[in-house]
Amino acid sequence: MGQSAQVRLIHSPGFLHGYGPKESVTWIRCAPSGHVLVLMLLHLDLEESFNCENDFLKISESGSQLAKLCGRKTLEELQSVNHTFRSSTGSCLSITFRSDNSTTETHTGFKLFYTAQVDCTEQHHGTGLLTSPGTPGPYFENTRCSFRLSVDKGFQLRLRFIGVFDVESRDGKCIDFVKVKTPTKTFGPFCGKDKPADILTNSRHAEVIFHSDLEGTNQAFILEYKPKGRISTTLITGLFTDTLNV
Repeated sequence: MGQSAQVRLIHSPGFLHGYGPKESVTWIRCAPSGHVLVLMLLHLDLEESFNCENDFLKISESGSQLAKLCGRKTLEELQSVNHTFRSSTGSCLSITFRSDNSTTETHTGFKLFYTAQVDCTEQHHGTGLLTSPGTPGPYFENTRCSFRLSVDKGFQLRLRFIGVFDVESRDGKCIDFVKVKTPTKTFGPFCGKDKPADILTNSRHAEVIFHSDLEGTNQAFILEYKPKGRISTTLITGLFTDTLNV
Protein backbone atom coordinates (compact mmCIF):
# COMPACT_ATOMS: atom_id res chain seq x y z
CA MET A 1 0.00 0.00 0.00
CA GLY A 2 1.12 3.60 -0.49
CA GLN A 3 1.33 4.16 3.25
CA SER A 4 1.11 1.69 6.10
CA ALA A 5 -0.91 2.71 9.14
CA GLN A 6 0.54 1.72 12.49
CA VAL A 7 -1.78 1.19 15.44
CA ARG A 8 -0.13 1.11 18.87
CA LEU A 9 -1.47 0.53 22.37
CA ILE A 10 -0.99 2.36 25.66
CA HIS A 11 -2.33 1.04 28.96
CA SER A 12 -2.01 1.73 32.67
CA PRO A 13 0.53 -0.20 34.79
CA GLY A 14 -0.84 -3.60 35.80
CA PHE A 15 -3.72 -3.27 33.34
CA LEU A 16 -6.68 -5.57 34.10
CA HIS A 17 -5.03 -6.86 37.30
CA GLY A 18 -5.30 -3.46 38.99
CA TYR A 19 -2.97 -0.48 39.25
CA GLY A 20 -1.21 0.49 42.48
CA PRO A 21 -1.08 3.71 44.52
CA LYS A 22 1.21 6.63 43.67
CA GLU A 23 1.43 5.79 39.97
CA SER A 24 2.50 8.68 37.73
CA VAL A 25 3.22 8.04 34.06
CA THR A 26 3.20 10.38 31.04
CA TRP A 27 3.43 9.33 27.41
CA ILE A 28 4.18 11.86 24.65
CA ARG A 29 3.18 10.80 21.15
CA CYS A 30 3.67 12.95 18.04
CA ALA A 31 2.23 12.92 14.53
CA PRO A 32 4.57 12.97 11.51
CA SER A 33 4.53 15.99 9.23
CA GLY A 34 1.25 16.22 7.30
CA HIS A 35 -0.54 13.88 9.72
CA VAL A 36 -2.74 14.13 12.80
CA LEU A 37 -2.58 11.86 15.84
CA VAL A 38 -5.83 10.13 16.80
CA LEU A 39 -6.49 8.40 20.14
CA MET A 40 -9.27 5.88 20.79
CA LEU A 41 -10.10 4.79 24.35
CA LEU A 42 -11.06 1.14 24.58
CA HIS A 43 -11.32 0.68 28.37
CA LEU A 44 -11.60 2.98 31.39
CA ASP A 45 -11.97 1.90 35.03
CA LEU A 46 -10.39 4.36 37.50
CA GLU A 47 -11.36 5.46 41.00
CA GLU A 48 -14.25 7.95 40.87
CA SER A 49 -13.70 11.32 42.55
CA PHE A 50 -14.96 14.90 42.38
CA ASN A 51 -13.39 16.60 39.33
CA CYS A 52 -11.21 13.48 39.01
CA GLU A 53 -8.92 14.84 41.74
CA ASN A 54 -7.66 11.43 42.90
CA ASP A 55 -6.98 8.98 40.07
CA PHE A 56 -7.25 10.26 36.53
CA LEU A 57 -6.32 9.98 32.87
CA LYS A 58 -5.52 13.35 31.27
CA ILE A 59 -5.06 14.05 27.57
CA SER A 60 -3.51 17.36 26.48
CA GLU A 61 -2.09 19.12 23.44
CA SER A 62 0.49 21.91 23.77
CA GLY A 63 -0.47 22.45 27.42
CA SER A 64 -4.19 22.68 26.63
CA GLN A 65 -6.28 19.98 28.31
CA LEU A 66 -8.56 18.01 25.98
CA ALA A 67 -9.99 15.71 28.65
CA LYS A 68 -9.59 14.57 32.25
CA LEU A 69 -11.32 11.27 32.92
CA CYS A 70 -12.00 8.94 35.82
CA GLY A 71 -14.63 6.44 36.96
CA ARG A 72 -15.89 3.45 35.05
CA LYS A 73 -17.25 3.92 31.52
CA THR A 74 -18.65 1.49 28.98
CA LEU A 75 -17.28 1.35 25.45
CA GLU A 76 -20.45 3.07 24.24
CA GLU A 77 -19.88 5.94 26.68
CA LEU A 78 -16.27 6.25 25.55
CA GLN A 79 -17.37 6.56 21.92
CA SER A 80 -19.08 9.85 22.79
CA VAL A 81 -15.74 11.46 23.74
CA ASN A 82 -13.27 9.60 21.49
CA HIS A 83 -13.85 11.96 18.56
CA THR A 84 -12.25 14.82 20.55
CA PHE A 85 -8.88 13.10 20.97
CA ARG A 86 -7.24 14.39 17.81
CA SER A 87 -4.09 16.49 17.49
CA SER A 88 -3.38 19.37 15.16
CA THR A 89 -1.32 18.60 12.05
CA GLY A 90 2.20 17.50 12.98
CA SER A 91 1.54 18.11 16.67
CA CYS A 92 1.89 15.96 19.82
CA LEU A 93 -0.52 14.65 22.43
CA SER A 94 0.36 14.10 26.09
CA ILE A 95 -1.30 11.19 27.93
CA THR A 96 -0.91 11.29 31.73
CA PHE A 97 -2.08 8.65 34.22
CA ARG A 98 -1.93 9.26 37.97
CA SER A 99 -3.23 7.47 41.06
CA ASP A 100 -3.35 8.87 44.59
CA ASN A 101 -1.88 7.48 47.80
CA SER A 102 -4.54 4.88 48.49
CA THR A 103 -6.52 2.20 46.68
CA THR A 104 -9.79 1.41 48.46
CA GLU A 105 -10.76 -1.15 45.83
CA THR A 106 -9.25 -2.72 42.74
CA HIS A 107 -9.69 -0.81 39.48
CA THR A 108 -8.45 -2.32 36.23
CA GLY A 109 -7.12 0.93 34.68
CA PHE A 110 -7.28 2.10 31.07
CA LYS A 111 -6.33 1.03 27.57
CA LEU A 112 -6.24 3.09 24.38
CA PHE A 113 -4.77 2.89 20.92
CA TYR A 114 -3.29 5.66 18.84
CA THR A 115 -2.50 6.04 15.17
CA ALA A 116 -1.40 8.72 12.71
CA GLN A 117 -3.81 9.75 9.96
CA VAL A 118 -3.15 11.79 6.85
CA ASP A 119 -4.53 15.29 7.38
CA CYS A 120 -6.65 16.12 4.37
CA THR A 121 -9.01 18.80 5.63
CA GLU A 122 -9.26 21.29 2.79
CA GLN A 123 -11.45 24.12 1.49
CA HIS A 124 -11.94 24.84 -2.22
CA HIS A 125 -13.95 27.40 -4.18
CA GLY A 126 -15.07 27.49 -7.80
CA THR A 127 -13.80 24.83 -10.22
CA GLY A 128 -11.24 22.09 -9.69
CA LEU A 129 -10.38 18.45 -9.04
CA LEU A 130 -10.26 16.45 -5.82
CA THR A 131 -8.10 13.34 -5.61
CA SER A 132 -7.80 10.75 -2.89
CA PRO A 133 -4.57 10.96 -0.82
CA GLY A 134 -1.89 8.80 -2.42
CA THR A 135 -2.87 9.52 -6.04
CA PRO A 136 -1.65 8.33 -8.55
CA GLY A 137 -1.04 5.17 -6.53
CA PRO A 138 -3.38 3.35 -4.14
CA TYR A 139 -4.96 5.63 -1.56
CA PHE A 140 -3.59 5.81 1.98
CA GLU A 141 -4.90 3.63 4.77
CA ASN A 142 -6.59 4.93 7.91
CA THR A 143 -7.66 8.24 6.40
CA ARG A 144 -10.58 10.58 6.95
CA CYS A 145 -10.67 13.50 4.53
CA SER A 146 -13.06 16.42 4.60
CA PHE A 147 -13.13 18.61 1.48
CA ARG A 148 -15.40 21.66 1.86
CA LEU A 149 -16.51 23.07 -1.49
CA SER A 150 -18.29 26.30 -2.38
CA VAL A 151 -19.30 28.36 -5.41
CA ASP A 152 -20.56 31.91 -5.82
CA LYS A 153 -24.05 32.89 -4.75
CA GLY A 154 -26.68 32.09 -7.38
CA PHE A 155 -24.94 28.89 -8.50
CA GLN A 156 -25.04 25.28 -7.39
CA LEU A 157 -22.22 22.75 -7.23
CA ARG A 158 -22.06 20.06 -9.88
CA LEU A 159 -19.91 17.04 -9.02
CA ARG A 160 -18.65 14.44 -11.50
CA PHE A 161 -16.43 11.41 -10.85
CA ILE A 162 -13.93 11.02 -13.70
CA GLY A 163 -11.37 8.35 -14.54
CA VAL A 164 -11.06 5.24 -12.37
CA PHE A 165 -13.39 4.82 -9.40
CA ASP A 166 -12.15 2.08 -7.06
CA VAL A 167 -13.13 2.26 -3.38
CA GLU A 168 -12.97 -0.84 -1.19
CA SER A 169 -16.18 -2.82 -0.66
CA ARG A 170 -16.94 -6.35 0.43
CA ASP A 171 -20.07 -8.42 -0.18
CA GLY A 172 -21.88 -5.34 -1.43
CA LYS A 173 -21.07 -3.29 1.68
CA CYS A 174 -18.79 -0.25 1.86
CA ILE A 175 -15.55 -0.79 3.78
CA ASP A 176 -14.11 2.53 2.61
CA PHE A 177 -16.41 5.19 1.18
CA VAL A 178 -16.96 8.59 -0.40
CA LYS A 179 -19.94 10.62 0.79
CA VAL A 180 -21.26 14.06 -0.22
CA LYS A 181 -23.18 16.20 2.27
CA THR A 182 -25.05 19.44 1.65
CA PRO A 183 -27.06 21.45 4.19
CA THR A 184 -30.21 19.54 3.19
CA LYS A 185 -29.17 16.20 1.69
CA THR A 186 -26.58 13.40 1.80
CA PHE A 187 -25.41 11.57 -1.34
CA GLY A 188 -23.83 8.15 -0.81
CA PRO A 189 -21.92 6.49 0.68
CA PHE A 190 -20.30 5.39 -2.60
CA CYS A 191 -17.86 2.48 -2.97
CA GLY A 192 -16.96 -0.39 -5.29
CA LYS A 193 -15.84 -0.02 -8.89
CA ASP A 194 -19.00 1.45 -10.45
CA LYS A 195 -18.61 5.17 -10.96
CA PRO A 196 -21.46 7.15 -9.29
CA ALA A 197 -23.71 9.29 -11.46
CA ASP A 198 -23.14 13.04 -11.67
CA ILE A 199 -24.45 14.95 -8.67
CA LEU A 200 -26.37 18.23 -8.88
CA THR A 201 -26.31 19.40 -5.28
CA ASN A 202 -28.90 22.21 -5.46
CA SER A 203 -26.58 24.02 -3.05
CA ARG A 204 -23.58 26.32 -3.26
CA HIS A 205 -21.94 24.49 -0.37
CA ALA A 206 -21.00 20.80 -0.05
CA GLU A 207 -18.66 18.62 1.98
CA VAL A 208 -16.99 15.60 0.37
CA ILE A 209 -15.97 13.00 2.98
CA PHE A 210 -13.55 10.17 2.23
CA HIS A 211 -12.88 7.41 4.75
CA SER A 212 -10.50 4.45 4.52
CA ASP A 213 -9.78 1.66 7.01
CA LEU A 214 -6.48 0.08 8.02
CA GLU A 215 -5.88 -2.07 4.95
CA GLY A 216 -6.49 -2.39 1.21
CA THR A 217 -4.91 -1.62 -2.17
CA ASN A 218 -7.66 0.26 -4.00
CA GLN A 219 -7.07 3.23 -6.33
CA ALA A 220 -9.89 5.51 -5.08
CA PHE A 221 -11.28 8.42 -7.11
CA ILE A 222 -10.95 11.72 -8.93
CA LEU A 223 -13.84 14.16 -8.48
CA GLU A 224 -14.44 17.22 -10.63
CA TYR A 225 -16.38 20.10 -9.07
CA LYS A 226 -17.69 23.19 -10.84
CA PRO A 227 -20.50 25.76 -10.58
CA LYS A 228 -23.70 25.28 -12.54
CA GLY A 229 -26.20 28.07 -13.09
CA ARG A 230 -29.44 28.00 -11.18
CA ILE A 231 -32.24 30.40 -12.13
CA SER A 232 -35.56 30.35 -10.28
CA THR A 233 -38.58 31.98 -11.92
CA THR A 234 -42.01 32.27 -10.34
CA LEU A 235 -44.98 31.75 -12.66
CA ILE A 236 -48.70 32.52 -12.27
CA THR A 237 -48.53 34.80 -9.21
CA GLY A 238 -46.26 32.52 -7.27
CA LEU A 239 -48.27 29.29 -7.52
CA PHE A 240 -45.49 27.46 -9.37
CA THR A 241 -41.72 27.78 -9.27
CA ASP A 242 -39.54 26.49 -12.12
CA THR A 243 -35.80 26.01 -11.77
CA LEU A 244 -33.82 26.24 -14.99
CA ASN A 245 -30.30 24.77 -14.99
CA VAL A 246 -27.94 26.31 -17.50
